Amino acid sequence: LLHSRIKLLEQVLWLHSIDIDASVAQLRSRGMQALAATDEVCTERDGSLNVGGDGEARYFGASSGRMELQPTSGTDAGSSSSDTGARHLSALYHQARDQETEIPVELMNHLVDLYFKWEQPWFQVVDEGLFRQSWQAGGRYCSPLLLNCIFAIGSRYSDREEVRSSPEDPNTAGQLYLEVAEVLLHFDLKSPSITTIQSLAIMAICYVATGFDAKGWLRHGMAIRLALDMGLNLDHSNLARSPQLPAEEVNLRRQIYWALYCTDKLWASYTGRVCTMLDFQTLVSLPSTLSSTNKTVPQPADSTRRTLLEMLHWALCTQCQILEKILVNLYAPKRLPPGIRRQAFFESCLLELKSWKYHLPVELGIRDVATGNCLPHIYILHMVYQTSIILLVKPFLSAALKSPRRDEDPSLTIQLNLCMEAARDTCLLGDKYRDLFGGFRRSPVTATHCTLSAALVLLQVRGIEKKSHDPRSQLVESCILTLGELSESWMPAQNYCRGLQRIVKSPRYSGSDSAEPGQRNREDIAQATCRLQSQSAHDGQDGIGPVAEDLEIVGWMDRFLSSDELVSTGNWFPWAGHLSE
Repeated sequence: LLHSRIKLLEQVLWLHSIDIDASVAQLRSRGMQALAATDEVCTERDGSLNVGGDGEARYFGASSGRMELQPTSGTDAGSSSSDTGARHLSALYHQARDQETEIPVELMNHLVDLYFKWEQPWFQVVDEGLFRQSWQAGGRYCSPLLLNCIFAIGSRYSDREEVRSSPEDPNTAGQLYLEVAEVLLHFDLKSPSITTIQSLAIMAICYVATGFDAKGWLRHGMAIRLALDMGLNLDHSNLARSPQLPAEEVNLRRQIYWALYCTDKLWASYTGRVCTMLDFQTLVSLPSTLSSTNKTVPQPADSTRRTLLEMLHWALCTQCQILEKILVNLYAPKRLPPGIRRQAFFESCLLELKSWKYHLPVELGIRDVATGNCLPHIYILHMVYQTSIILLVKPFLSAALKSPRRDEDPSLTIQLNLCMEAARDTCLLGDKYRDLFGGFRRSPVTATHCTLSAALVLLQVRGIEKKSHDPRSQLVESCILTLGELSESWMPAQNYCRGLQRIVKSPRYSGSDSAEPGQRNREDIAQATCRLQSQSAHDGQDGIGPVAEDLEIVGWMDRFLSSDELVSTGNWFPWAGHLSE
């Protein structure tokens, strides 16, 4: 029938002396011209990258009015001022470096190796090949500021006493390098570069490690601002009058942007604050899962590890895209109202999460046996996935836990079971991680938030059901053990561990089995507790003293577990910035 109709229309056109083929060709030609004009308009609207006096590319959009004032020729106009600024900054750098204590080469290599083994795979803000090449040859992808930041975070993973300001206090590890970095940052901000962004992002993690979350939040925000200033969120090839960037810098810009994007979502879930970097703000493509390494740049010897790192970075980015939807729609000030729309979002987002896990590369799956190619950070990735499920279900828990007839409501039962399964799987992932890698001593800080999320779910449901000899108590003990192992590197984990220990010992949440811990983790928890107590004498730093802060965290946890106010983000996790100021 359709074919006959088309044939009839063609005959009508022929009767009116209309050449079908010529008309089609003319329409296609007009369409291509219109498309080209649209592309040109879009390009102009996107703005341009312009090289400033410091030699760095800066982004200006069409609304700024600067595009019309940019010179179309004479690209060397700012070279003189750029050279003068570079020489002045170099002199300041050398002046600051002369005041540093000499660091043995062996110690420097030790700290850099620790950084790229334990921190960089999770937070891939630095390209190892470019960094090491510039470190040896004095290139632009390594600076004294970035180097000291890497020393500082690498010190958090080191057991050597010479990296500590106070040899007896593990929490002072890397403090000397961080102080030097703060001095260098003052000079670096006069002429920011890509290494400035990288340094600020790493400094943010360093401040979290020592319990100063507010300072870390500030430094991370500065890194985001500079990334937008340099147009890292845009594909420079689509911008008007953009400078030609080397291929390795294009890849590095994309890598830095998506690393910041991921940490922005992890920061938002950890602090309960709104996301800063949103998916619609970027035109730069996701990191490739295929190796596109520049052959002229020295790369890590293990090519298999390089491929795994690329896959891990891509998987974390796509997971954080889903996490952004959860945070924006269920936790932002203008979140979805309760009702059909929220339920529909829940179902679609849950499907998206499960599809994400189903389509993960085989190399990123959880393995039951230790293998040489298994990255520890793969387990942290799956913990983030389980935490995303908890955050998705949490707004629906209030009704589920308060309803006396929740067992009769299939949807509430499904949501409650889904949250409990995610909390349980987080604990089991922690146990597997511990078996394979010997503990969380050198785990990224993200494991702290994931473990705390699982523990709060387990404690809350246990507090409502009040069962004796509840098997969930062993899962809570596993969370306490994980936080205890994390506490040597990350101060927030130490505070949360102490808070949970006091909660589970309180009469309100301890059943008839409270006097005796579970057999599985009894000795490990005792050792973790002794280690925390031995560190207490050295924790009298500004704002992170154990007594007052522990009491505040315990008070917050007790109010949370006994209240029905579960929908508010601020009631779900402690106000970390407040505790650290």
